[in-house]
Amino acid sequence: MKIVFIALLSTICMTTTSFGQSNLVDVKSKKFKTSEGLKIQGYIGYLEVPENRSKSSSRMIRLKYIHLKSIAEKPSAPIVYLEGGGGVS
Repeated sequence: MKIVFIALLSTICMTTTSFGQSNLVDVKSKKFKTSEGLKIQGYIGYLEVPENRSKSSSRMIRLKYIHLKSIAEKPSAPIVYLEGGGGVS
């Protein structure tokens, strides 16, 4: 599962960074705890992307993401959450 997630983010990163458009930064491993007390391994990090991809001079913004590792016997696709912020609704 970790390999699938890393491959997914690597593909995104390689596709966009080849054009100078994004970077993965501040990726940290973290254990999350559910309300039932179950501990789940995950990762928190940021993806830096241009605010407006059609403008080469656009400022870079950071998108926070959270990836939770599956605890299923036969996991499916990774779960990745992008955390909102910045006042846009």
